[in-house]
Amino acid sequence: MIPKTRKLVAELANEMLNRGLTDGTSGNMSIMDVDSQMVAITPSGIQYQHMTADQIPVLNLSGKRVWGECKPSSEYRMHIAAIKTSPDIKSVIHTHSRYAIAMACTHQPLPAITIDMAAYCGTEAPIVPYRTPGSDAIASLVSEYIRKGFLAMLLANHGTLLVSHDPEILIEAAEALELAAMAYIRGSIIGSPHPIEKDEVDKLLEMVYGEKRAI
Repeated sequence: MIPKTRKLVAELANEMLNRGLTDGTSGNMSIMDVDSQMVAITPSGIQYQHMTADQIPVLNLSGKRVWGECKPSSEYRMHIAAIKTSPDIKSVIHTHSRYAIAMACTHQPLPAITIDMAAYCGTEAPIVPYRTPGSDAIASLVSEYIRKGFLAMLLANHGTLLVSHDPEILIEAAEALELAAMAYIRGSIIGSPHPIEKDEVDKLLEMVYGEKRAI
């Protein structure tokens, strides 16, 4: 299964770029191979449009590289910590999408103001306080927010982080988060965006995940 997982990481990382969720080599993506309990993650410093499955490094759950010649993303600690937080998490995406990063720089949480964000991300994307990128400190904080039940979060002055059991859902969720951030920023110019009520968020979440999430 590892070769298929590496191939999927490369494909979805390129999709992340094509959808405008990141630029250059910023952002990263990881998927845990359930059979081997290994994590395939995007490499450091390689353009997504030129990335191949063979360039995807594979780590164990201690963060040690066990396969591949390329250096893993500098954010690998955050990915490993997120995956280890819950058995339901099999994939992680970190984006530098433009509107969401603008929200992250204000240190304001983003409430679910669109049906797509509610369906994929829940009631809100909270602000995770700033910590040095790639550090154990940011990895630990991300774990805390996942334990609180959040599927998506804004990393202060940095970007976004989203988690899921399904890696292909993550691309949709990251795009939904970015569009909600755009709607919030633009909507705030002419009024006060209104979040969707929690009971309705629960219904929308169930449509995507098949069960209600405690968020």
